[in-house]
Amino acid sequence: MEDPMEKYDGILMTIAQQHGQGGIEALLDTFFGFLRRKTDFFQGAQNLPTVEQIITKSLRKEFKIFKDEKDRENQEKFKKEEKLRKAKEEKDKLEQKSKVREVTDEEAKRIESGETVTPPPVKAKDNPETETDSKSDGEVEKDEDDDPNKLKPNAGNGADYDTHSWTQTLVDIEIKVHLVGKVRSSDVTVKFGVESLFIQIRGQPPVINGDLQKRIMPDDCGWLIDDNMLVLQMEKKNKSEWWSKLVTTDQEINTKKVTPENSRLSDLDGETRGVVEKMMYDQHRREQGLPTSEEQQKQDILKKIMEKNPGMDFSGAKFT
Repeated sequence: MEDPMEKYDGILMTIAQQHGQGGIEALLDTFFGFLRRKTDFFQGAQNLPTVEQIITKSLRKEFKIFKDEKDRENQEKFKKEEKLRKAKEEKDKLEQKSKVREVTDEEAKRIESGETVTPPPVKAKDNPETETDSKSDGEVEKDEDDDPNKLKPNAGNGADYDTHSWTQTLVDIEIKVHLVGKVRSSDVTVKFGVESLFIQIRGQPPVINGDLQKRIMPDDCGWLIDDNMLVLQMEKKNKSEWWSKLVTTDQEINTKKVTPENSRLSDLDGETRGVVEKMMYDQHRREQGLPTSEEQQKQDILKKIMEKNPGMDFSGAKFT
């Protein structure tokens, strides 16, 4: 809601600027001098205590408005910082847990039917770090997912740059900017847009100023300074896809090299666990160029119809 007093801001700002080095005292002298010369304010008040009472009443009212606005601002800032802190703690917990494994075709069928699949214990031979290289010296196995035009994701499924780095889960994105020297919150400017991001430290060129690759939810984003590091948390609009770059001008990372975020399926409730397992299965199928569980189900239905009606042509049939 607009303050009705704002219509005088232009005039008062001009007066304040003309006082230059005189400061607030010179401005007040001009204002009270105007009341003395051009109004009956002092004559109507008759004595100094009455004048002081009127001025104090107005001053207290404006100070209370200022304090209320400051309190609301601090509360909003605290809420965002608290949300960012909790998100960071949750991410740290997830990073300490075992990685989600890929499901087999047999387990995938059980997932589609609504069953809960309990992952088997990890054997020593399943750990790539304990395996010995069976290739002869000088022989290198080529990875079909390698793409020389794309960056290999960092440990957090993002990318590292000279000024900053970013990591991601299917839900959110975290950006870390290394700060040089003592930087206060007032020195930092961050603007979250639905499809844009602006980050700048006072006196320095913008760290990021561009269009994001995909959409975020600005109201659920926040930032804080932690251990000489500017940390930003952004929540994705679409929580079922990996970003191949942070802003559109960045070099792409190879999303085929992205590893699922660390979590323990046994820690999730039944419904959430089923959704996560299905999402993992569908994503794995898409990467292999195969139909998702829903697409496969539709194809199976079409196949059964064709078997029961061999004389009919369903080659152009589509499901929506």
